[in-house]
Amino acid sequence: MLRGLRKASSNWLGKAVMAGVVGFLVISFAIWGIGDIFRGFGRSTLAKIGHTEISIEQFRTLYNDRLQQYSRQFGRPISAAALSAPNSVAVASLA
Repeated sequence: MLRGLRKASSNWLGKAVMAGVVGFLVISFAIWGIGDIFRGFGRSTLAKIGHTEISIEQFRTLYNDRLQQYSRQFGRPISAAALSAPNSVAVASLA
């Protein structure tokens, strides 16, 4: 495939076509790829599902509430670090 691209771009017409394709890709990513930066999307949004946005603060609150609920349920404190370890004792005890 690369050999075919090199062969096709060996003359001036091939170089012009390749430059046009690369230019089109660069302009497309420049326009649509960085639009979110200027619109401010994602500043406080963790996820967007349909028209529902979940903020970072909503997720953090629910996560901490569930962590406290599991700690009360099992009668011992469960840390966030213990839950993030995939083979931890805390995760095994939740199953």
